[in-house]
Amino acid sequence: MTNYMFPSAGKDSFLTGLVFGFDVGTGSIGYAVRRGSSFLDVGVLICPEDTNDLSGRRGMRRQRRTLRSKKYRRQWFAQELLKLGLSKPQNPLDDPIALRIRALNGDQLKPEELFAALTHLFKRRGYSKVPWANVEKAAKEGAKPKQADDEGVIKEKVKKTQAELGDKHPCQLLAERRTEAGKSPTEHWGRKIYWPREVLQKEFLAIVAAQKKNFPQLVEKKDWLLYGDSQPKTKNGETFHVFFKTTEARNPGVLGLRWPRFDNRGPALDSLQPVDAEGRPMHVVRKNKEAFTKAQWELALMNFRVLDFETRQKRDPRTDFPVFVENLRNEWNKKGKVTEARLKKMAEPFKDKFLLIEHQKQLTPETGAGRARYSSPTLELIRKEIGEGRRVDPPQPILRRKGETAEQALNRYLSDIKHPLVRHRLILFKGILARLVKDYGQPDTIVLEAVRSLALGQKAKNELNKRNEQFRKQREIAREELSSNNESISRKGIQRYRLWQEAKGRCPFCLQTIARTDLGHGADIEHLVPRSVVDCNEFYNLTVAHSKCNRELKGDRTPLAAFGGTALWEGIKANAEACFSGRKLEIFLSPNAEELIEQKSDLQHTAYIARVIRHISLVQLGWLNDEGRDPTPEKQNPALRFQVTNGQLTSRLRKAWGLNQILHPLPPGKRWDELTDAEQTQFTEKNRGDLRHHALDAMVIACTLPWLAHRTHGAKDALGRHGWWTQDEKQRSKAANPLFPNEGQMHDVVKKEIEKVVVKHHVSRSNHQQAYATTLYAKKAKDTYVARDKVNELKEKDFTDIYPKELGCYFQAAWSRYVEEETDLDTQLKRTKDKLPEAFTMKLCFSDFQK
Repeated sequence: MTNYMFPSAGKDSFLTGLVFGFDVGTGSIGYAVRRGSSFLDVGVLICPEDTNDLSGRRGMRRQRRTLRSKKYRRQWFAQELLKLGLSKPQNPLDDPIALRIRALNGDQLKPEELFAALTHLFKRRGYSKVPWANVEKAAKEGAKPKQADDEGVIKEKVKKTQAELGDKHPCQLLAERRTEAGKSPTEHWGRKIYWPREVLQKEFLAIVAAQKKNFPQLVEKKDWLLYGDSQPKTKNGETFHVFFKTTEARNPGVLGLRWPRFDNRGPALDSLQPVDAEGRPMHVVRKNKEAFTKAQWELALMNFRVLDFETRQKRDPRTDFPVFVENLRNEWNKKGKVTEARLKKMAEPFKDKFLLIEHQKQLTPETGAGRARYSSPTLELIRKEIGEGRRVDPPQPILRRKGETAEQALNRYLSDIKHPLVRHRLILFKGILARLVKDYGQPDTIVLEAVRSLALGQKAKNELNKRNEQFRKQREIAREELSSNNESISRKGIQRYRLWQEAKGRCPFCLQTIARTDLGHGADIEHLVPRSVVDCNEFYNLTVAHSKCNRELKGDRTPLAAFGGTALWEGIKANAEACFSGRKLEIFLSPNAEELIEQKSDLQHTAYIARVIRHISLVQLGWLNDEGRDPTPEKQNPALRFQVTNGQLTSRLRKAWGLNQILHPLPPGKRWDELTDAEQTQFTEKNRGDLRHHALDAMVIACTLPWLAHRTHGAKDALGRHGWWTQDEKQRSKAANPLFPNEGQMHDVVKKEIEKVVVKHHVSRSNHQQAYATTLYAKKAKDTYVARDKVNELKEKDFTDIYPKELGCYFQAAWSRYVEEETDLDTQLKRTKDKLPEAFTMKLCFSDFQK
C-alpha cells in the first residue's frame, strides 16, 4: 500500500503535540483538544438561530437615527427663527392651524405667534422621493415585497391628499376638515396625513411673502431656512438640495437631504499597500476607472496564448510575436477594446505562424461595477510590471497592521464582516480558542473541517471549473450586447439579461414573449422562492417574469404552490423543463423548494465561516509573517500548522473507526446479531438527534492526519488504484489512525470522553441586550431603558412594570373595571392565551389618562 507521509517535524508535532480540532457550522461549534492519544477537553456549543436575525435591531437603529435627525432639524429651525427675532412662546399656543391661516392672510402676528405657526408647519416635512431611490425599479430587481408595498401605500395616500388639496394650502384643508367634523381647535392637527413635501414648501413661501412687510428678515433668509448650506444637485432633470457628510452638515435646512453615497460606503484598503509612506490610507479604486481598465488589459494580454502553426504548442505572443502584440496595443489605445471579430482580422497576416485558440479568455477586460482590490498607484505599478514581462501574484491581505495589537486586529477584521450570522459565530469561536489556549497552551496544530472543493474529486473539480467558465462567457456576451445597445452594464443589468436568455425570452408563468425593451420596465427579476420566505438572491433562485404575472398571479408563493392545482401547470412545467436545469429546475418543480434553498444557504454560510476562521486563528495565535500577512506561500512557515479536512472524510473515518455506534447504543437486552438489516444500518449511521455528535466529529477531526484530506480522491498509487480509500477497510483504518493502532482502542477512548460532554447553549449576556428593543427616547435614567411593547401583548402581571408608574396604575384601574363589567372574560383570555383581550384595549382612553 502506498505510504503517504508529510515532513517528519510536522508528523511528530501532530502525533505527540497539542492538537485542536474544530467542527464549526451555522448552528454549533464542536471542539476537541488532544495531546498524543489523550483527549484533554471535548465539548460542543449550540448557537441559537435567532442570533442572526438582526432585522429588528436594524429597524430600531434606523428608527433612532431618523428620530435623531428629525429632532436636530427641528431644533436647528427653531434656533434660526430665534436669530431672526421670532421669540419662542412661554406657553404652547392653543391653535397653530389658525395662526398659520392668519399668517397666510397677511394679518399682523406677534413674533411668538409666527414662531409657533412656522414650527408647527415643519413639524413634519412631508413625503418626497429621493434622487437615489427608484422603488419601481428596485421592486422589479428583487426588492423585498414589504418595502415595495409600503412605498406603494404611502404614494397612494400622498396622491389622495394631493387630489383633496387642489389649490388650497395644507392649513386651509385642515381647517375645513376640522369644521366639517365639528372638532375642537386642539384636535385633528394633521397626524397620519401624508403631505406632499412641495405643498408644505409652497405654504411656507406663501406665508413669508404675506408677512414681508411685518417680518422682512424672513424674506432674506427663506432659502437658508429651507436648505441651509446644502448643495444643489440635478438628477433626472430635477434639482435636489443635498449634503454628503453628516459630520459637516451643521446647517442642513428643514428640506436638506443627506446623500447616502451607497457606492462609497467604507471602501476597503489596498491589498498590497494599505497605507502610503506618510501613513495615509490607500483606498481601492472603482472598476470603471482608467487605472483598473489598463491593468486588466495587461493582465488579459499576459494570459493570452496562441498555437504554433507547425507544432500546435501554446506560445506567448508577447515574446514570440512582438509585432502582433504591438498591433494589439495600438488597437487597444485607439478604441479601448479588441473585439473577437477584430482579433481574428488582425491575426490574418500571421496565419502561417500561429493560430488563435478557441474558447480562451478574450482580450476585452472585465470591468463592470464595484471596486477592485488595489488603489490607483498600485494598479499603475502592476500594469508596468506585467507590461515588462514580470508576473505579479496577488498578495495575501494584511491581517495585522503595524502598531496594532492582536486584539485590535481581530476587532477590525470582525467589524468588516457584514453577515451577522458569520460574524456572530466567529466571535464565539474566538472566545473558545482563547479559552483553550489559556487552559492548555499554544497548539502545535489546528485541524478544521472545511467544505466544498476540498472534498471534490478531479472529475467534479473539472466540471466546476467548466461551469464557472461557462458563466464567465455568458456574462461577457451580456456585457457586449448591452454595451452595443447603449444599455446599462451594471451587475444587475447583466444578471437580468442572462436570466432573460435562460428563459428563452418567455415569461415562465404566462408563457408569453418578454421583449428586450421590457426588461427594465414591464418585467421583474422574479424569486422562485419568495424573499418573504427565504432571503436568497442566488442565480438558481431567480428568473424573469412579467410584472403582472409575478405580483398578481404568483405573488408570495413558489411556482408549484401558485399554479400546481390549475390547468396552466402542465404547460408551465413543460416550459420549465425546456428552459431550466439542475438546481433551478428542482426548485421550480419541488413542493419542498423552501427547504432546498435553506439547505444550500446553510452550506454557503458554513463554507464562509470555515474560510475566515483561518485568518482569525492566524491573528490570534500570532502565526503571521513580518508584514502581518498570511504566510501561506512561504515554505516551512508556522501557518502550515493550520490544516483542513472535509466533511466527507470525517464521515468515512467515523464509520471506519466504529464510532457511530457510541451515540446509537443498542436497546437493553438486544444483541447485534438479533437486529434486522434495516436496524443494523440505522445503528451504523450518525445520530444527529444527539447534539453530542458535534463533539464526536471534533474528536475525529483532531485525529485526522493532515495529508489525508487531500488523498480521498488522490492520484493513482503504485498498483494503479485511485486513492488509498480503495484499500481493504482494516488496512486503511489502521493506516489512517496511527494514534490508536489497536483495534477498538479509539472506540473505548472516545466513548469514555463523550460521556463527559455536557452540551452548552449560547445565551447572550450583553449589557445592551435590552437596549436592542429601545428607541432614542427610551433612556429614562442612568442605565435605565424602557422597551416598547404592544398593549395587547401584555398580561395583567405586567402592569407593575409599566413606565411611568402612573400609566401602570391607570391600566390596573381600567382592568379592574373591565373585569367587573365583562361577562365573557374567561373565553376572551383563553382565546388570547391570558393576554389582554382586544375588547379591553379598545376601551382604553389615553386622553383621560393624560388629563
